[in-house]
Amino acid sequence: MTESVTPTNSALNGLLRRRELWLPTWRGWLILLAGLSVIAATLAWAVFPFLGPQAPLGFGLAALVLCTGPWVTSMSVPAAGEERDR
Repeated sequence: MTESVTPTNSALNGLLRRRELWLPTWRGWLILLAGLSVIAATLAWAVFPFLGPQAPLGFGLAALVLCTGPWVTSMSVPAAGEERDR
């Protein structure tokens, strides 16, 4: 009896299998990076008016509320209060 010498597409009793995988070339990666950069810049440009307002919104409650992060030191709290009152 002769054993056939065909390449197997599986290993470890069928837990792994060989597949063809398409990967971008350097030009493909460059186009992908450029596209993602354009998307990120557009999102940053569009979200800035929402995240960085310099004036109260005018709802009455906006001037009463001051949100600070946990990284704010006790020395900068008075400056944040002055910014709120401005």
